[in-house]
Amino acid sequence: MERAFSARDRDDDLIVRRSANAVSQTIDGRLVIVDAVDGALFDLDPIGAAIWERLDGERPLATLLDDLAARYDASPERIGRDVRAFLARLSSCGLVTVEGPSVE
Repeated sequence: MERAFSARDRDDDLIVRRSANAVSQTIDGRLVIVDAVDGALFDLDPIGAAIWERLDGERPLATLLDDLAARYDASPERIGRDVRAFLARLSSCGLVTVEGPSVE
């Protein structure tokens, strides 16, 4: 079942994927996402780009968090909190969806 991502999601087995309406490209070293539905532009910083690049619809959230923890100098708790907040923001803009059960 595909649905929106929530910062309250705690299931690390969830699969987060980019929306089919989100088109991304690197321009001058910055990752830019265009929402094909309304034309909104999103300019991601390098950490946001690292997260976006890993949203392949194949790897579970736990793997994404582990990859980022290995790459960045921050506690796993902070990475988990920050990534979940970022994914919730992307989801609220219609740029990502999640495959998994609803948050109760």
